[in-house]
Parts: sequence; structure tokens; C-alpha cells
Amino acid sequence: TLQAKATASATVNQDPRQSASIGEGLIKLGQTKMIIETTRVKADSKIFLTPTTPIEQPLIVTDKQDGISFTVSIDQPVYQNITFDWWIVNTQPLSYEN
Repeated sequence: TLQAKATASATVNQDPRQSASIGEGLIKLGQTKMIIETTRVKADSKIFLTPTTPIEQPLIVTDKQDGISFTVSIDQPVYQNITFDWWIVNTQPLSYEN
């Protein structure tokens, strides 16, 4: 039988001068997370994930490191590579001042 180990993770490194707010990610076969380094992420960023591989479990943003990186995870390792698109949206609170 096939067994997957959830002990490894992948990291995407980007040049901070060209830090992206949109990109692609890959969780490799047998892994459960990927760390994406980007200076655009903030603690209150909205991060939208769109799987580009059919999957049966949700992609989850499990960690945000302000100005450093964010982590995309799945609950259980799978027996295929999972590709996805990501998009960071940073918003400012609405001001109701006149």
C-alpha cells in the first residue's frame, strides 16, 4: 500500500524587490504545506486560494508572518501534486469621518 509522510514542506523564494501579491503554489506529493515568501503579506491580509488541481480537501492559510511569508496547508497528505493560484489583498479600514 502507498503511504505518505507529512514531514516535509516546500518554500518559494522570491526577490524582495519584486515581491508579488499574486502567484502560483505547489504542495508536492506526500506533503501537507507550502510556505510562500512575500513581503506583501500582512497579519490582516486577505489571501484567496484557487486550486488548479482537482482536490477533495480545502486549501487553508494556516499562518501569516507580517512582511515575510504565509503558509498554505491541507489536512492530510495526498498522492498527487496540488497546484494553486494565490492572491493577496490588503485593505484599509473604512473611515466614516466627514
